[in-house]
Amino acid sequence: MGAGHLGVGALALPARNALLISAWVALATSAVLWVPAAKAWVADADLALQWATSLPDLAFVVILSRALVGAARARQPVDRSVAGRFGVALWGAVIVTAMVPVGSAADSGAIVEYAEIGFVLLWLYLIWNLFSVHARPWLGGPAPAQRH
Repeated sequence: MGAGHLGVGALALPARNALLISAWVALATSAVLWVPAAKAWVADADLALQWATSLPDLAFVVILSRALVGAARARQPVDRSVAGRFGVALWGAVIVTAMVPVGSAADSGAIVEYAEIGFVLLWLYLIWNLFSVHARPWLGGPAPAQRH
């Protein structure tokens, strides 16, 4: 790891390039949607466009979760805690991604609303678990001798 790398750039994971690209795409999408006029336009647009604007975030969650699950399983011994936590995040992202098209096809506003709630809960779960596992040396945390 080089000096100055923060966040995803500091992770020594096989999918690092895909993570960086998906993070930048998600950031760019969020930056565009941060503008009030763009946010209002998307809110008034078709449900498919609203759903599509969430895909960069969800793709990042899927790529990050898969990378962390794979890295945890490659450890000897397997880091079951990390694999389990991010396996749940991976499945959560898949389910949340599928809920909007299913709700739209079923003409169910309730399913779409649950998807919005699921999206927020997914991010909270992901962030909570990233803080929970960040100190592992294989994820870039300090070696056991360096911890205070």
